[in-house]
Amino acid sequence: MLTRPDGERTEFSSISGLVRLISLLRAYSKTCKSPVICVETTGCCVPVRSMLLIASLRGLWCFDVFDNLLYDLRGLHRLKRWLDINLLTWLCPIKIVLSRELLRIMPNAYHLDNAVDIRREDRVERNFSDLMTLFSIDVRFDFELVKEVAASAPQRKIYLYGRVANGNQKIKFRLEELCAYSNVIYRGEYVPDDVDAILAPFGIGFAPYVTNSFMTEFINPDKYYLYLQSGMEVISTDIPQARRMDDRIHIARSAGEIVEMVTRIESDPTYRKNKDVTQNPSWDQRAEELIEIVQSHIISHRIGSKRSTQL
Repeated sequence: MLTRPDGERTEFSSISGLVRLISLLRAYSKTCKSPVICVETTGCCVPVRSMLLIASLRGLWCFDVFDNLLYDLRGLHRLKRWLDINLLTWLCPIKIVLSRELLRIMPNAYHLDNAVDIRREDRVERNFSDLMTLFSIDVRFDFELVKEVAASAPQRKIYLYGRVANGNQKIKFRLEELCAYSNVIYRGEYVPDDVDAILAPFGIGFAPYVTNSFMTEFINPDKYYLYLQSGMEVISTDIPQARRMDDRIHIARSAGEIVEMVTRIESDPTYRKNKDVTQNPSWDQRAEELIEIVQSHIISHRIGSKRSTQL
């Protein structure tokens, strides 16, 4: 999909669409005086397409690494993904990581933090008695924890919004089991344009990630930033990124702690953490940071080239 500055979107599907996209971008790059910055964001899921784009388009390529892209793959699938990652790492001069934890895997990368582009909302009248979560419902979702919360606080509702990732039947079954609790309400899938309206009535955003897991060790969840920018309090399980944001996020280590936090958030406004509106940068600000990263890379590359020439 190509998104223009005015918000117009053009989709390029199938092989013919890819050819049209390459043709369009090559024509644009010829008329552009500044370096064209290309960001690879597919996560190695479509490596052939990525490599065709890199080979066809002149520009400075950035590899956007938003998680440990090996995930829980095993055997030949894991080996193939490892080869794809290393090839894209080699082809893209600039590596960008979304979470600081990923610098352990890619120490030569630049860190570019997450952001959101929804309008900041601070509403006094909100539902601080219930929990809601936006989630791609997959193996990272802690079903057992949510069951415990539902069972220990039947007077509090838990609203779930999201889709079952890849139509996974085991996950669907676990979701059905969870929804057997009368205070768990599953509202189905949502699209990004609906997020503002979905979040508006709620005061507490819930992030029930599994902990001590390879699948949540390196993530920097969008939902944290969506909740915060919407003026909500955030309760998360204890994952590394939550610890980095513990000045704004309530971290719970058990169902009992979650229920206690909801009670305190509801009854005591001084217990709430989401008060500093300056801590939630927009993507415009992140774009400026990306430009600084690119400029820094170009300058250091030129200095390195001069030194090599002198030697």
